[in-house]
Amino acid sequence: MYILLCVYISVEVFVYAYPMKGERMTTTRVFKSGNSQAVRLPKNFSVKSKVLEIFRRGDEIVLREPHKDLGRAFELLADLPDDFFSDGRCDKPPQEREDL
Repeated sequence: MYILLCVYISVEVFVYAYPMKGERMTTTRVFKSGNSQAVRLPKNFSVKSKVLEIFRRGDEIVLREPHKDLGRAFELLADLPDDFFSDGRCDKPPQEREDL
């Protein structure tokens, strides 16, 4: 597991991956590719996908392989605390409508 830190110096961005206990730190450089920025992933970060999801989480930029099924969604639902919605949902009653 790594803690990521991005440092912006002028137009260059340096990405540092700070390892947790006993692991080596890995760094990479951001470079221009056409009008975009690109990052070379070190071999130990290689991915199988041709497409990666990218999003920001606070001050981090996260790259991840997309999930192929809903297995991860079910894992997240299973990890919800036992008291989740313990008071039930407070939904409004359905609206009354005319029949069509």
